[in-house]
Order: sequence, then C-alpha cells, then structure tokens
Amino acid sequence: MDDTVQDKLNALFPALTRAEKQLAGVICENYPVSGMGSITRLAEAASVSTPTVARMVQKLGYSGFPEFQAALRAELEARMSSPIEKHETWSRHAPESHMLNRFADAVLGNIRQTLGQVDPDEFDAATALLADPGRDVFITGGRVTHALSDYLELHL
Repeated sequence: MDDTVQDKLNALFPALTRAEKQLAGVICENYPVSGMGSITRLAEAASVSTPTVARMVQKLGYSGFPEFQAALRAELEARMSSPIEKHETWSRHAPESHMLNRFADAVLGNIRQTLGQVDPDEFDAATALLADPGRDVFITGGRVTHALSDYLELHL
C-alpha cells in the first residue's frame, strides 16, 4: 500500500495552517475512525470550518472528501483482512502437519463451534442494540481480553 493518510499528514504537517494542524490532530487522535464521519462532523470536532477540511484534504492529494474517506476505508480493509484469508496465504507454503496449520485448524474449529451455539434471534437483538446511535456502548477488556475489546471497538 502507498503512504497512509496519516503518513501524508505527518509529512505535510509543517506546511499546514494553524486550523489545518488542529484538524490533523483530531484526525490522528482517533485514526482512522475520526475521518469516517461526515465532513461537517469532522469540522465540528476540530473546531474548524468545512472549507478548511476540504482544503486540507486536497493538500493531501485527494480530489475531495469522498476520495479521502475511500483511502481511509482501504486502509481499514487492509488492516482487517480476515484471519481465514491470512491463513490461506501462508498455509499454501507450509505442510499440513506444520504447527501453524494445526493451530489454525483448531482455532477455526473453535470459531465454528462457538458460532453454532449462537441463537440468531439473540444475535440480531444484540446487533440492533449496538447499532442504535442513541445508546452508549462501553467496552472494556482485561489482561487477556484487551485485544478483543480493541478489536470490537475498531469494528463499531
């Protein structure tokens, strides 16, 4: 992948105006999620004008805000390529008896077993609650589950 949006922001940062630096800070603070909302929301979060957002996006080399967001989405997709796809990539080069393949098979088996025990109606109800913008969602993780809580937060 070419330079990320954040790489471009960092490289261009010294040449940005005060308002654009403020905007860049907001984008980098919760990167890349902060840039996924509307242009108006991003401007409000950074306490800058919508035209300031549009100008900075163009300084980064994008034709407009939609292209900027498409770049952020592409970064997210690259980050979140599924573990199954990753397994298929490296498993082609490793023998079936290799520990990586045995481990992947065990993990996939555990996932299938877990999903087989999930009631679709309960899943839909939980999804509806999580998707309700009027509700707060609190996410926490412990020593072992911290990575899972981060992953959930990324996907919400």
